Amino acid sequence: MKKSFFHYLILNFVFSLYACHSAETPITVRREFTYMAPHKIVIASLNEWQTALAHARPGDLIEVEDGEYRTTKPILINRSGTEDCPIVIRAKSRGKATINGKCGFLLQKVEHVWIEGFVFSHEDTRSAIQMDGCHFVRITRNQFLLRESTTK
Repeated sequence: MKKSFFHYLILNFVFSLYACHSAETPITVRREFTYMAPHKIVIASLNEWQTALAHARPGDLIEVEDGEYRTTKPILINRSGTEDCPIVIRAKSRGKATINGKCGFLLQKVEHVWIEGFVFSHEDTRSAIQMDGCHFVRITRNQFLLRESTTK
């Protein structure tokens, strides 16, 4: 009994080490259990963003190609990661993917999502990143070049 429980703990530890790493090949923990590790998704258009975000799983890395992305509606994020396997949305090259236009990200009731490496340049200061009912969201290594409207 003790030996099998010990082996179970070791297998769970090994599984937790590899569960969040990007890979295209399955990780076999035991013969009867194979886990397909989350993967890296490279996107280059707003349509691809919406599709990738709608199907994101804990541990996924959504990497955005360098370029300018002009939005007319919010980029909706409503999928959550976990504490050990966050969903990471990042620019391929920090500071080289610019989001501008009317809206940025809209996060709705998510947990463990990281947004990193983007440049936000919007006319309205409230439109870069909006969060509704979110916990454990990390927004890091971004630039905010927002233009406030001045009224006199």
